[in-house]
This record gives sequence, C-alpha cells and structure tokens, in this order.
Amino acid sequence: MPGVCRMNSGNVPPHRGPLLEDDFRTLVAATLRRLLLSRRPGALAYLAGCEERTIQNALNGRNSLSGRALMNLLLADGSALDELLAHFGLKAVPADAADGVDHAALMAGAAGFTATVAEAMADGRVDHREAAVIAERARTVRAQMDQVIAAHDRGKLN
Repeated sequence: MPGVCRMNSGNVPPHRGPLLEDDFRTLVAATLRRLLLSRRPGALAYLAGCEERTIQNALNGRNSLSGRALMNLLLADGSALDELLAHFGLKAVPADAADGVDHAALMAGAAGFTATVAEAMADGRVDHREAAVIAERARTVRAQMDQVIAAHDRGKLN
C-alpha cells in the first residue's frame, strides 16, 4: 500500500480482529475531537463534504462518517486517519515524504503541548475538560515523536 507503513515503535500493537462498529465510532469521534481543536465544526464539515450535523452526530457516537467523508478529512489534517489505522498497527505517511519527519511540526506540537499543560495548571488543578484537551495534544505529539523514532530506526536498518 503506497503511503502506508507498519508502525515499528511498539506503542500500538495491531489488533488481530476486525474493527467493530462501536470501536470505529469511538475512533472517529476521537479523530474529530482532535481535528476540532484547531478548526470550527462548519469548516471541518465543509472539508469532509458533509453537513455540520453529521460531524456533531459522529462526535456523539450516534452515527459513523462515510468512507468518502473520512478520506476528505485528510484535506484538514494529514494525520486524520491515524486513530483508525493505529487499530491495525498502521500509520499513513505522505507519499512524497523523504523520511516522514517534520521536525518543525514536532517542535511546534511539543511547544503547544507544554503551553496547554501550563495553561491548565495555572489555577493549581487540572479539571476533566482540561485533561481531555491535554490527552488529545499528547496523542498528536506522540504520533510526531513516533515518526522521528521510526525514521531513525529505518536509517539504522539501511
């Protein structure tokens, strides 16, 4: 499969069974929550080629997005399929990526994560909403770090 490679970081073991509907809806909702950290629901719906109501229903687990809408999410973020592909131990990388690593994006992601944690801790505690945002930011940074590690490991094998 061009543009898809096995994750070799060891953090996400591939599942041996098929993706169940409830798991699929949970993973799609996690993707949407992550993507909505940086864009409005209407803008995301426009890119996905669906109605904002469809995005909202998928966020709440009441429906699934169509395959076309999921693929269109790649227009919003190249990592839009990461949660779903990780279920099988896979990760999408750009077809033209030399090593699949964007060091500037990693630095920006790490800085954004640090700022998010600092802001959440400003009042001396982290509430459940803040913890959810921190977790989503951490997933993004972790995915970026996994790319760095995988690129390094590929270089050691060549």
